[in-house]
Amino acid sequence: MRIRTGAILLVGVSFIACEKTPLPSNPPVAKAERPDPFASASAWTVALERPSALPLGPQVVAKAEAIEAETSIKFTVTNASSLPVELRLSSLPWGEENSTSLLAVSDTGEILTFGLPVADPIDLGTVKLLPGQSVAGVKQAKWQIYELAEVLREHNVLVLWVFHPQVIGANPSAPCVGSVIFRRPAPN
Repeated sequence: MRIRTGAILLVGVSFIACEKTPLPSNPPVAKAERPDPFASASAWTVALERPSALPLGPQVVAKAEAIEAETSIKFTVTNASSLPVELRLSSLPWGEENSTSLLAVSDTGEILTFGLPVADPIDLGTVKLLPGQSVAGVKQAKWQIYELAEVLREHNVLVLWVFHPQVIGANPSAPCVGSVIFRRPAPN
């Protein structure tokens, strides 16, 4: 039940953030004709990255790339506003385990088991980003997606992510969303 609730929450947050963006169509097809589900991953990512129409604080954006050899995700968080922003280090995607929500789907359409590890937030301090300045870090995806290494032996995996920047002393920023693809290793 916890897994289903987390998946519904992640999908719900993604749709709220992108309520006015038409998503790429993907009509159902017979299994034998089913196209590669990752062929349109970039179109989904572009659709999900559209800024929200909600009245929000400073704009902070995040981009991600897969580090396949480590089953990790490298995040880069950038201040896209015209004023400096201060962020809690523990709230950055790589800060504490639950700072970024992940949902993984194999190329067969199977949702991988994931969890929300117990995270005891500690004050790691803050980072101040000037306009246009970025900070980067790495999140171990395997700590939230328990089956990732096992499923990657035979299948590609699409990981959707949602990060909610916590700007100190300002209204909340729009959630940052995107996706990365982990490709199964080539057979020897």
